[in-house]
Amino acid sequence: MKKLSIAVLLFALIASVAGGAERPYGADDSMNAFWEKFKAAVVKGDKETAAALSAFPISLGYRMGSLKNKAQFMKNYRYLF
Repeated sequence: MKKLSIAVLLFALIASVAGGAERPYGADDSMNAFWEKFKAAVVKGDKETAAALSAFPISLGYRMGSLKNKAQFMKNYRYLF
């Protein structure tokens, strides 16, 4: 359930960024390719690939701070997904 919640939050974030584009959501091939790679990495538990596909810092929201680099991402991976 936690993985699903995080995946939904990430999807919402990505969708909100894509919403400002001229093309409707789903029409951006590069975004779709990124999402498929990222989702597959998380499902497989591939921390290295998920970190490589991430842009730092990653804000976690109010009172939760942010992940400033790959090392912090790797350390907190099990809590994120």
